[in-house]
Amino acid sequence: MRKPRIVGKITSQIVYEKLPPGVLEELKAKNPADDEGTRKHKHHQFLTEDIGHPHLKDHLLQVIMLMRVSPNWKTFERLIARAFPAPIQQISMFDEDDESIIDM
Repeated sequence: MRKPRIVGKITSQIVYEKLPPGVLEELKAKNPADDEGTRKHKHHQFLTEDIGHPHLKDHLLQVIMLMRVSPNWKTFERLIARAFPAPIQQISMFDEDDESIIDM
């Protein structure tokens, strides 16, 4: 039974897009999608044993920790963005939900 495509997109966003620049592009080149959008192999199978797998393992442990402390999906997304910002993404110093005011 195939998983919904959204699962693959979320996995790509949370896991593979957060790896060092160029890694996801190289994985897509080595493991191209067919006409139906499926891949013959899993991306992690193309990572190197000495560098790629340990880096992926560390990243997954961090993602799992953020999942565990997040009470909901929105909080998880915000924590992921803060922990692994995109190169051109500007992060806020304050939580959007924080209504406190700093008196100076």
